[in-house]
Amino acid sequence: MEIIQSDLTFTHEELVFIRTVIDLATINAKDAKFVAQLQIKIENEIQQINDLKNQEDAEKRRQLEEIKSSKKK
Repeated sequence: MEIIQSDLTFTHEELVFIRTVIDLATINAKDAKFVAQLQIKIENEIQQINDLKNQEDAEKRRQLEEIKSSKKK
């Protein structure tokens, strides 16, 4: 299989939609492995986005707590 680099970027919502569509699609046996690999790639991207969002949220909460504690002093 030829690997082609692309500058395509997708939002979290777009990736979730693509994953949902793939889950609903009728898959022929000959395409099952390809679709499974595609699902794994998409799921990994979604997980990376979720992890990044969680890290950003945690950092924001930490900064907010820092601000709150500095105001109490």
